[in-house]
Amino acid sequence: MTPLPAYPLWHGAHPMAPYLRELDGDGRHLVRGTGSRVLDRAGRWYLDARSSAGTGILGHGHPGVREAIQRQAGTLALGGTLLHDQPPQVAVEYAEALAPRLPRRLRRIRLGGGGAHMVEGAVLLSRFHRATIGESARTAVVRLSGGGHRVISGPPPLSGTMGGVRGPRAPLTADLHAAEPGDNPCEAVAAAIERIGASRATAVLVEPVQSVSGAVLDDADLRALALLCRNLGIHLIADETASGFGRAGALSRMLELGVVPDILVFGSSLTAGHVPAGALVVAEELFDDLADPRHGLGFAHGSTTDGNPLVCAAGLAVLNALYDEGVLDAGRARSRQLHETLLRVQREDVPGGAVTGVGLHQRLSLRTLDGDPWLAPEVTMLLRSCECHGLLLSGGPDCVVATPPLTITPAEITEIGDRLHAAFQAHRRVNGAPR
Repeated sequence: MTPLPAYPLWHGAHPMAPYLRELDGDGRHLVRGTGSRVLDRAGRWYLDARSSAGTGILGHGHPGVREAIQRQAGTLALGGTLLHDQPPQVAVEYAEALAPRLPRRLRRIRLGGGGAHMVEGAVLLSRFHRATIGESARTAVVRLSGGGHRVISGPPPLSGTMGGVRGPRAPLTADLHAAEPGDNPCEAVAAAIERIGASRATAVLVEPVQSVSGAVLDDADLRALALLCRNLGIHLIADETASGFGRAGALSRMLELGVVPDILVFGSSLTAGHVPAGALVVAEELFDDLADPRHGLGFAHGSTTDGNPLVCAAGLAVLNALYDEGVLDAGRARSRQLHETLLRVQREDVPGGAVTGVGLHQRLSLRTLDGDPWLAPEVTMLLRSCECHGLLLSGGPDCVVATPPLTITPAEITEIGDRLHAAFQAHRRVNGAPR
């Protein structure tokens, strides 16, 4: 085996060897960001239409968020909400600012360290609630394939605090079931529940905007899933780490549709990606059952950084930008232009594909005229061609995804189309990719 370069940082969700074999010191590492653009070490500027996996809703270096973090760091930078009963005042202020933006049923907010962390917490919370109310046999969770949920079930048993986390607080290490959405996601979930048995199902976990596949669930499908869960007494967990805080045109896509889940999950968009963060927003009836439970156990899930003052200060600045500075409305106005821009590219460069999306999350599927999906290596080469033409996009199975900041300008959206078109042309010349 050829020795790999001595490169200390392990990053990405894919094997490192291909990256290391191409590592030639060309300076691709990013060193600076401003607005919708980033600069690499070699001095090349890029239009950033991936925005740190979509969490950078305000772009790079938003002055309000930057100044809020700096002010908070000068007063109280340490503190949390997991282990002590003295939460930072700014954490209380953040919850008080967010709560009025939510339905009356969803006013209990638990802060955490990231979207994946909070998705795990939502699953464990559902199971913990069942055990608390005498339904401990209900442990099964159904999720739709194509989502990016990260349910990490290992750490809690390793905890030496709070007497361990066993019994009703133990991790959900099994009983997770995937449903292929197909043409009717609700029917797929219903079939999975029937196989499992409704008496064993505790929750359905759904992403309105699926962060792995890039697909967007239809409004009717989301409403049907909510009705199914309500009729069967199953918790509906809405994972809005990819769609929340304006990405899909509203604070929450589910709430915008009038669908109120039992547990709502937000990710690092709540700080515009400046500080890792997440939140669980929990229905009042679940909170009431757990606030003074018969078994006397608290919900032992979290980390020492939950409710960190810097996170909460950034969160307050993000809410101010979205609502008081008009960024949420501006993002809505840009969404149609982005969709139409990608449609023009699709018609000219990948006529077998399609453009789907909601808000400033737009997906361009990559298919031949015969309907065959592009293979993963072809998608990777296209993304590299985009990079060579000064454009950063995300990729998924047979697609590229554009998630620019809500602060992007009309001229920059036009630029996305121009750079993507040039990248397609160059990719076809060099690699002969299918049209």
